[in-house]
Amino acid sequence: MRVSYFAQVTYGGKATPYCNGAVTSMYLIEGNTFYDHTANGYNAYAGHETGHGQSIGHIDDTGIIALMGNNPDIEIFFKPQFPDIDFVNQIYP
Repeated sequence: MRVSYFAQVTYGGKATPYCNGAVTSMYLIEGNTFYDHTANGYNAYAGHETGHGQSIGHIDDTGIIALMGNNPDIEIFFKPQFPDIDFVNQIYP
């Protein structure tokens, strides 16, 4: 299983679902090694992609700071924020 890839693209990671048509059996979470991130930066991308693996989409409200949405500084916001935690609790009560 690959845990990283190298691509000159605008995103730092990706989550790829593996499904049999009805059930998702796993997600492959990968970080983009093209970018030279700090440990906090990689943690922010890993947390974001892991959120997709938990069936969480993007938070579209740019006024909310969250790993799954607007993240103005990955050096500061590299752990799940309250909106991220609220989404997980809504999906998995």
